[in-house]
Amino acid sequence: MDFKENFRIGGGPVEMSSTFFNKSQISDLGFAAVYKDSNGNTKYKYFNYLSEILSHDAKYASECLSDLLNDQFFRRFNYVHLWSDSRPHFRTQELIYSVFVDIAGQFEMTFTVNYFCEYHGKSIVDGHFGCLSRWFSQGEINHSIMNILQLKDTFEQATARSRL
Repeated sequence: MDFKENFRIGGGPVEMSSTFFNKSQISDLGFAAVYKDSNGNTKYKYFNYLSEILSHDAKYASECLSDLLNDQFFRRFNYVHLWSDSRPHFRTQELIYSVFVDIAGQFEMTFTVNYFCEYHGKSIVDGHFGCLSRWFSQGEINHSIMNILQLKDTFEQATARSRL
């Protein structure tokens, strides 16, 4: 799990200078599920929590994690190994308590929490963020992205195109 640098929405193919300075921001908390399918092949599935709430804190991260684990996709797993960078918002007592007490109490899963060392380089979530940034830039070339729903639609359309 990781937070992406905020998207600055409110632009499009043609922008006036006043528009550039009045863009709003959208936060993205991303998760990557790495798992083995029934044939033993490694698979990746990405989840993004887009929000106009810009606080990158433990409370928001734990709420998103709880919501994520409620997804039908995760019902097949008994073990969840969380990995994040070593940023302060992921190393708080609040998040650790939330994972091992609150969330573990909701789900019949065993959890571990792991941290990449500082200056570890880029994780697969960071790679996914790079893809989202490219889709965002390409989307703004073609049409205006003025709100969070248009941003979500831009990503969904790009995802559909990439599966072809």
